[in-house]
Amino acid sequence: MSALTVAESADIPSMVTIPQTPHASKAEVVVPPARGKSGWLIAGTVVLMILLVAGIGGFLAFNKLRPKSENPVVGTGSSSSSVAAGPREIGRYWLELEKPPTRVAGLVPIASGQTFRVHFVFSEDGYVYLIGPSGSKNEPTAFLTAKPPALSGLKSNQTKQGADLSFPSGDGNWLTLDSHPGAETYTVIFSKAPLTTPAFLNAPSTLEPLTASQQDELKDFLAKYKEKPLTAELDESNSSAPFARIKVPPDRAGNPIVFDFRIQHN
Repeated sequence: MSALTVAESADIPSMVTIPQTPHASKAEVVVPPARGKSGWLIAGTVVLMILLVAGIGGFLAFNKLRPKSENPVVGTGSSSSSVAAGPREIGRYWLELEKPPTRVAGLVPIASGQTFRVHFVFSEDGYVYLIGPSGSKNEPTAFLTAKPPALSGLKSNQTKQGADLSFPSGDGNWLTLDSHPGAETYTVIFSKAPLTTPAFLNAPSTLEPLTASQQDELKDFLAKYKEKPLTAELDESNSSAPFARIKVPPDRAGNPIVFDFRIQHN
């Protein structure tokens, strides 16, 4: 509007001729400030948008990289992603032969009449009981009870976590295999607490075969605690020190633990 006014005043006739100075410069002074103000507004808007986009991007990146919750919500239904617990190791065992001095595990045939010791290592404190064949008829006999025989070299059947329990123990104390080729099966009982039944397990070991009534007690006991067989895994990663791992299934957290090992001799 200012520019138009200047142009019209130049064309109106005057009684006195006075030279009129063009006002074009005034128009140039008025217009630029308006354009400069708009430029600042546009620039400010662009900067604000950049900051807004950067802020949103940073938030999304932080949310993506943030560690997941350590306590996920557990659904009421079954989940295919859940991992079932596997068997856990409860103990180990191996045989020590006298002549020649050798350590074996598993069904390795050895000579008939060989003398040997059996070693146990358990993952918990507890009490160990050993029942095996003896006599001409290979009748079941309690070799290790709460009161071990004097010739065993042991004062107790108690063992500590990770400790090596040898039966028999001490110089000159060994078990002897039958002189006739065959196979012998030994039953091991591991309990966290002393056992009072069957009664012969809490009595002194006489190394005599069990009576008929004692055998019946043993059968009832084994039927109760040997419902599910345990797993024996042979480990020969160290050829000079092999052993067998005894593993219990995840649903066998009970007590006591019963397992067998077999000796083949020829």
